[in-house]
Amino acid sequence: AGVYYKLMTPLSIPKPEMPDPNGWDDLVAAGQLAESLTNELTTIENYDSAPKAQLATAVKAMAPVYERLKGGLEMQVLCPVDYGDSVSNFDSLTTMRSLEYVLAGQGHLAKQEGRFSDAADSSLEGIRFGYAIRRGGLMVDSLVGIACSGIACRNLHDIHEELSAQQC
Repeated sequence: AGVYYKLMTPLSIPKPEMPDPNGWDDLVAAGQLAESLTNELTTIENYDSAPKAQLATAVKAMAPVYERLKGGLEMQVLCPVDYGDSVSNFDSLTTMRSLEYVLAGQGHLAKQEGRFSDAADSSLEGIRFGYAIRRGGLMVDSLVGIACSGIACRNLHDIHEELSAQQC
């Protein structure tokens, strides 16, 4: 009977100790700001095909998003997990995707303007971002982080021949 009880009452899932302040909060706030601005500036999600002037306008409008994003990445980031509320977990994933598009758009504009070092910095920031959003989350959070890092890696690969040895 004791063995049966042990098997039927698994241990509770431990809650990780969240950092205070948690950079995740700033990343979510930056993502929500990016989504609100993206509704008006769909150019940022189509950065590959956007005309330079439109992309420049969109990147300039996203300046507050970049600042909030960089502030979040300077802190310790740990993705909170709520096993009972899967909707909020998925909402934060879409905001993270929007942030990666913002970084990619910034890098693509720098590439179009011939500022390859700045484009590389944006891509490296995107890779850092992709790794940061994986910490502490579920498998789906890791997959989104991998996808975000992949976008940044592709963009970095596209400009690697334009960079000097010192820039690499």
